[in-house]
Amino acid sequence: MRIARRGQELRLIFAKSEHIAPVCVDSKLVGLIAKAEAAYGKLASGTAITRSEKPHLVRVARLKFLAPDIVTAILKGNQPPLLTARKMLRATRIPLCWKKQRNFFGFE
Repeated sequence: MRIARRGQELRLIFAKSEHIAPVCVDSKLVGLIAKAEAAYGKLASGTAITRSEKPHLVRVARLKFLAPDIVTAILKGNQPPLLTARKMLRATRIPLCWKKQRNFFGFE
């Protein structure tokens, strides 16, 4: 096991073969998944969107296209220990291929 910084907090990281890390649902990640659904819905509906609001909505809506198993893992609290909502939002080149997404976000 090792200690790693995750944002402003420290996390105890277990090796996969040693122990199964305790499940910890990250409310910020879950909220981000919900915001992605809402942002995509708003963009797809054709409602009026301000010029300043559109870049943020597009950045968040990209996360609607995550692999289903990534979304399920986040909702169950089984995401990689170093994955944060900030890291997901700042990712500019999220692969379209689900297998590459798993590697990109550290699920494999």
